[in-house]
Amino acid sequence: MKRCFTLLALCIFFYQYSFAQFQHSYGLDSRESGYSVQMTQHDNGFIVAGTTSFPVIAGGDATLMKTDPAGNPLWQMAYGGERYEQFNSVRYIGNQGYGALGHTNSFGFGNHDMYFVRTDFNGNPITSKIYGGEKDDRGHCIQRIKDPDIGEGFIMVGETQSFPHILPGKNVYVVLTDLLGNVKRAVVLGYKYDQIGYWIEQTRDGGYILVGSSTLNCTGGNGQLNDIYVVRLKPDLSVMWDRYIGGELNDEAFCVKETPKGNFIITGYTQSFGVGSQGDAYLLSLDAAGNFQWMRTYGLERVDIAKGLIIDQNSTGSWNYVVSGYTNSVGPNNAYMFKTDANGNLLWTNTYGIDNYDYSYELTRSKPGYVFTGSVSSYGAGSNDIYLVETDLNGKSGTDCEIRMQQEVIRHQPCITKITKFEYVKPELRVDSRYERTDFVVKDCPFGSHSSAKEAQDNNLNKLAELKSEANGIRIYPNPSAHRLNLSYISDFQNSKIRIIPITGQQVVLQTTLQNLNKAELDISQLVKGLYILEITKTDGQVQKLKFLKE
Repeated sequence: MKRCFTLLALCIFFYQYSFAQFQHSYGLDSRESGYSVQMTQHDNGFIVAGTTSFPVIAGGDATLMKTDPAGNPLWQMAYGGERYEQFNSVRYIGNQGYGALGHTNSFGFGNHDMYFVRTDFNGNPITSKIYGGEKDDRGHCIQRIKDPDIGEGFIMVGETQSFPHILPGKNVYVVLTDLLGNVKRAVVLGYKYDQIGYWIEQTRDGGYILVGSSTLNCTGGNGQLNDIYVVRLKPDLSVMWDRYIGGELNDEAFCVKETPKGNFIITGYTQSFGVGSQGDAYLLSLDAAGNFQWMRTYGLERVDIAKGLIIDQNSTGSWNYVVSGYTNSVGPNNAYMFKTDANGNLLWTNTYGIDNYDYSYELTRSKPGYVFTGSVSSYGAGSNDIYLVETDLNGKSGTDCEIRMQQEVIRHQPCITKITKFEYVKPELRVDSRYERTDFVVKDCPFGSHSSAKEAQDNNLNKLAELKSEANGIRIYPNPSAHRLNLSYISDFQNSKIRIIPITGQQVVLQTTLQNLNKAELDISQLVKGLYILEITKTDGQVQKLKFLKE
């Protein structure tokens, strides 16, 4: 079943590299997400992998989308069978096309299986393969590699439950193939409880480094809480060293890179360390032998999760770390990105989206700066769409759908232990994947591009403030306001504590208590112009947040 849809452009832009930044959504009248993105060097465009719930073929389908450098779609393709497919990772292999990895339950050994599709330059499948066994198997990351025995190929990592006779529970699943997906070597890694591999990279010595999570917790709580899981492999996929790293709550790793000095930088989220226990992003540095060097968390009072990471050399020749993810510290949920120096010192943080549920998953370099993909609910064709955002080297997207914010940065010393078993396996099955072309509806940030930083900030703040003037039982008005802010509320809010905080997350600028039964007036005349959070903490500890604009 082939579906065609109208391509809609809300705004016309003239794209050049100095002004090429954008925020676009792509989708149908359904749910779409982008999980992986790479720049395609032959044209400086992008390839995006993800999923759609729309039955282009049947059920939900895995998707690939190719764009030009300005984010305009060149083609979109759906892949799968009669049930559900999802791509979590895609890699560009030059004029040989693309390799994509995810999972399927339309065909295979049973339940979900790790799902690989190799396509040509235009997205037409060359081969499709699944890897796994009778239980649940999923692929999370694929990388193009060079191997002395097979030449060019792919390394894949994910999770498997299909080998309980080797290791119980979920285990890390690593598969080495040639460029057509033919298995040359595969290994299952883990110990007790559950281990999942989310990211893998080839190291300079021809081996591999992978990260993920494990419920074998180094501080106790085995089987219940996650620790960061790091394994370095030799070229033959045997274990060189492993580390379980964490604290007393949940900690996970989603991405790792080898630094120019041969160390490893890891990112993810932690509840054990940081500002609070809801979760902060972190950077963690290990040396080549797996010895701990430093760990820093980045966040505010709510949830901040890092998913993507790149190492970027700056103009002085030293390098920076650029991290993408999502946060609800300044709204329901925003995609965000931050940049640090080589020691983890924070340089800047930006959020992206409007005031709904917007996420960033994977990050890559573009010609003028950085690009991430994810999902956006703030605008688009359906309930959530594929999100593609390009920024300059300072995180600016050239639209009004972004806010600069501050984060607290804290150093930590986690618990570290090690114990991993491994065994080689070799399951593989070739399948005939169906595929159909489709056309996503394309929409841009609804606030458009801006001519100056001040105009962008003013427009963005106005739009955001309009969305958060009222919550359950309490209302603020007028909004925007220059001098006084009125509050009307039900009696439950009497004696509640009030704090006013700039949207950037800086220090509290006003705090008081609601003394009257159902109304109050706040003098805001001395506040600097901008967007603020009004935080109300009731006597029972419940917290509500509203936004207002000080004119």
